[in-house]
Amino acid sequence: MAGRNKHTWTTEEDAKLIEALLELDVSEKYGGADNGFKPSYLKVVQQLLDVSLPNSGLKVGPHIKSRMKTWKKHFNIVHEMVYGTNTSGFGWDTDKWCVTADAEVWDEYIKA
Repeated sequence: MAGRNKHTWTTEEDAKLIEALLELDVSEKYGGADNGFKPSYLKVVQQLLDVSLPNSGLKVGPHIKSRMKTWKKHFNIVHEMVYGTNTSGFGWDTDKWCVTADAEVWDEYIKA
């Protein structure tokens, strides 16, 4: 049954996932090559979320793994907008943590 495990992440769940990832990063126990995490990190993230969000029912697969994939996709889009060779006029607002651009730049980006 497709979509049976579909989960809509809340702002609180996203925040707790970030906290769990930061906790792993600081612990340096699950660091791997290329500034990433070791393969076993997702199970530990699930354990941390079980504590911080006890009734969420979030599991490595499909929930956490899927959310990480979505974040990676979004990161790549934003990175390409701000630093890519085929896009210009975009910037990054460090106070608001968002992409910035004039209306004309957005209009051209949307058309492309």
